[in-house]
Amino acid sequence: MIRKFSWLGRVWIPGLLIFLLSACTPVEMVRRTAGTSIQSLEEEEEGRYAGLVEAGFEESYEVLYDVLWEKEVYIYLDSHRRRYLVAMGFDRLFPRCIDTTEVGFFFQEEEPGLTRLEVVSLNRELALSVAEMVFEEIDLREGISMRVQQD
Repeated sequence: MIRKFSWLGRVWIPGLLIFLLSACTPVEMVRRTAGTSIQSLEEEEEGRYAGLVEAGFEESYEVLYDVLWEKEVYIYLDSHRRRYLVAMGFDRLFPRCIDTTEVGFFFQEEEPGLTRLEVVSLNRELALSVAEMVFEEIDLREGISMRVQQD
């Protein structure tokens, strides 16, 4: 005997298929839907520029936060625990991007007093421009220095 699907079946089955075919964890799927996923920035390889901040993670995080605040860009996402910041609104500083182009900043403490800072964007030119600006601003701070890392 053939049974008709109820309205719940018509919604549930396609939803389940989309979920399974998207290859996302439930948390990542919710983040993508809400616009808070950083997966594309984490996986970006070409638009990634790194430098070494001669300071610990805490100080590096605070000084970068201050630099972004002074440049009046919008810090869209930040996770002190996961050690990243994501900002947007660089269109005033870099006219070849839109105001919602994201730039990610990822921190990794290499050793006490030395933190690797990666600047990442899907717009490679923006990533380079922001990296140069941020590295220069950090290097100008008293008691902290910056080394550009060649990868």
